[in-house]
Amino acid sequence: MKNVIISLLGTERDSRDSHWRPTLSLCGHKDLMIDRLELLFHPRFQDQATQLTEDIKN
Repeated sequence: MKNVIISLLGTERDSRDSHWRPTLSLCGHKDLMIDRLELLFHPRFQDQATQLTEDIKN
C-alpha cells in the first residue's frame, strides 16, 4: 500500500509561531515513507508552493 498525503498550503502565519510549516515538518519524519504528496493551493500562491516543494526536496 502506498502512502499518499493530501495537504493544504497555509498562506497565513499563525501568530503563535511564525516558523511552523506543517507540510514540511510532516515530510521530515524519517519513519514515515511518503510515496506521493498532493499539495492543494490557489494559483496566486504558486511562488510559495514552489518554495515549499524545493524545501521538501532539500
